[in-house]
Amino acid sequence: MPARQALRKASLLAMLALTAASALAQPAASPQGACTPETCTLQDFEAARAVTETLYGDVLTALAAHERPALRSDQNQWRRAARQHCNRLAPLRGEAGAPGNNRHHACMIQQHMERRQALRHWLMNGYIVD
Repeated sequence: MPARQALRKASLLAMLALTAASALAQPAASPQGACTPETCTLQDFEAARAVTETLYGDVLTALAAHERPALRSDQNQWRRAARQHCNRLAPLRGEAGAPGNNRHHACMIQQHMERRQALRHWLMNGYIVD
């Protein structure tokens, strides 16, 4: 049984790596063609968030039932902490697509990249009590 679970996790990880690589390889594009730095950063942030949420859902599915509540709690805590961190460093000004918000979106992209590493750790190791 442990070998089967390890094989399942390895195949899921390979699938996720391909999905993430293809999503990141696609450049951000607006319907009009070229985009401004603000809109490109917003689009890149939205893409990073989508990849992170997809990975979160896949990891949640791969975990044992008793591990899922801990991951849900961890994910909610991370979302709050990431928003607070980036709001301190580069507060949003008005709507998300407003000029000057690209620093905030770049911060959130970095937070999502770090979160994906943590989610991969969850996938490979499950819930570990410190």
